[in-house]
Amino acid sequence: MMQPITTEPITTENMTKSPPENPTNSIQPDGPDTDTLTELTRQISEMGGMVEHALADATSALMTLDHGLAAQVVTADRLVDDMQRQIDDTAVTIIARLRPQGSQLRHIISVIHVATDLERVGDMAKNIARRTLEIGERRPSTALYGGLRHISGLALAQVNRALDAFARRDLDMAAEVCRRDDEVD
Repeated sequence: MMQPITTEPITTENMTKSPPENPTNSIQPDGPDTDTLTELTRQISEMGGMVEHALADATSALMTLDHGLAAQVVTADRLVDDMQRQIDDTAVTIIARLRPQGSQLRHIISVIHVATDLERVGDMAKNIARRTLEIGERRPSTALYGGLRHISGLALAQVNRALDAFARRDLDMAAEVCRRDDEVD
């Protein structure tokens, strides 16, 4: 059951009060349960899969000048955008209604950031697909194909490793993703 929000006026005295202690940092009676947090993580995984697919399809469409596939990537970006909004709405609702603390709150905030980053990667895939439609039938040079294949492989691997690190909450793996970012840049 949620506790009512206090309407106590803000004063110097009550601003310096310490928050109620939770020595075990356990789930609060009105905090989110594990299933709720697991569902948010599942949604991130689903969104990540959509973005990986969009990036692979956009690159493939560019290399093969497949305008049908490029158009599908552009259209599918709406689903990625919708999913990001849904994840954000769910996370904000959890924060507002259940008042998570500690690691739960950090996890929920991380979910919001990851969803935003995935949405940006989805937008990049959409932009690649749009450029494919704009160049028409003009074939890029052979050297460009090799570079595209290489950079798209690196980018897809990074997205995959980042999603794995997030799902596993693996700090070492996340640090490795950061270190390898220069390869893509």
